[in-house]
Order: sequence, then C-alpha cells, then structure tokens
Amino acid sequence: MKADLSPIVIVDYGMGNIHSVRKAFEVSGAAPLVTRDPRAVAGARALVVPGVGAFGDCMANLRRYGLREPILEFLNSGRPYLGLCLGLQILLSGSEESPDEEGLSRRGPMCILFIHTTPIRKTVPRLRL
Repeated sequence: MKADLSPIVIVDYGMGNIHSVRKAFEVSGAAPLVTRDPRAVAGARALVVPGVGAFGDCMANLRRYGLREPILEFLNSGRPYLGLCLGLQILLSGSEESPDEEGLSRRGPMCILFIHTTPIRKTVPRLRL
C-alpha cells in the first residue's frame, strides 16, 4: 500500500490565526501547506480551517477565493477536517452573528450568540497557541 503523500492543508481565506496553527503543526513534526488554492484544498490529505473573525466575513472570503465548493467536496469525501473556532462554526447552516449569511450546511443548526443571564459579564474561553 502506497503512503499518501498529499499534504495537510491549512486554508488561507484571508483571516484567522494561520501562523499560530501552522507553527503548532510544524512543532509536532508536520509540514503543512498554507494555501488558498482550491485545487490544493480538493487534493488535501487533511484539511484545517483556522478561525478568528466574523462569520459573515469568513463566508464572503471563502466565496471570493473560490474555496466554498472545494471545502464542501472535501467534507463529503470523509477525509479528516479540523475546524478551529470559526472553522467549526462555518459547518453550520448560519450564525446569529451574520443572520443573512449562509454557512456550509444548507439545513440544520445555527451558531447562536452567548446570552449573559447575570449582570456580571464573563469572558468566553479562548485557546491561544
């Protein structure tokens, strides 16, 4: 059986914590490819979509760079996908943050905003690499 030599691809959609994610893979011994090339996304062994930013801006950038359809095709292939924060949220049908923007799923759950029920606002936990 031949080894799969296709790369782990980190999707560069013009926003997100790409450099931190790339560094984490490199420290672990991997050599990921950071790209916005739709063909590289389609041919990836595994796909990573990092995230920092607004849902609507992310989806607009995925369309602008021609990445929406290749990511959908990749997801349907059953290969490993790692969505970090926003990269996971875009798998849903939409987000209350950008109610007019459709996510990658045509139906199903939406990403909802946190509702603070106490007068003391608590911070939302974040992971920084």
